[in-house]
This record gives sequence, structure tokens and C-alpha cells, in this order.
Amino acid sequence: MARLGTRWPGTASGRVRPCRPRRRRGAFRATGDPAERASGKLTLGVIRDELARITAQRAAGNLHHLDGLDLYGEADFAELPLPDQLHPDTATHRRTAERFAKRVLSGVGDARSA
Repeated sequence: MARLGTRWPGTASGRVRPCRPRRRRGAFRATGDPAERASGKLTLGVIRDELARITAQRAAGNLHHLDGLDLYGEADFAELPLPDQLHPDTATHRRTAERFAKRVLSGVGDARSA
């Protein structure tokens, strides 16, 4: 490992070599047996269902639930697949951010100025 201030020829500053972790190219894949859900094993679907149930049950004024599938779902995956089957790319981040803003932040500025 280089010490701070070490000079590295060919770098922009000549002083610090860029530190970039190596990325292994590949795809993530969920494993497990859907039949194990009945025995209480967690899946994203189980967690989503429980969060929706708990939020509805508590029905507090400042407690809200937004299912991530409303931001990025199966139809989106067909159009904008995740490059490694797990992490979104720039276009997918933009789409989910726009949907989040439309669903959650619309009217926030209006309420403050009223």
C-alpha cells in the first residue's frame, strides 16, 4: 500500500494513485426454495407484505408505505434490466427518482408556501 504523498507517474496530480476496487463482472442470483416461505423464511415478497400490513395496521399520520415495486417493477426490468441483476444503472436510478419525487414529494413545496 502506498503512503500518502507518494508520487505516481501518469496520474492527474502525480501524487496519489487512484484507488479503485476491482469489480468482478457477473450477475447476482437469489437462491433458495420458495416452499421454505411457509416455514417462515424471509423473501423480499414476505418483507414487502409485512411492511404494508404493519403500516396499514398502525395507520399513523406520519407513517407511510411505498412499495419499491411501484418505483421499479417487472415491466421496468423488461425495458431497463439491471446490469448485474442487482444494481441499477444511471437510467434506472433516474426513473426511480422521478417516480419517488412524483409520489412522495409532489405538493411539499406548495404546502409550505400556503
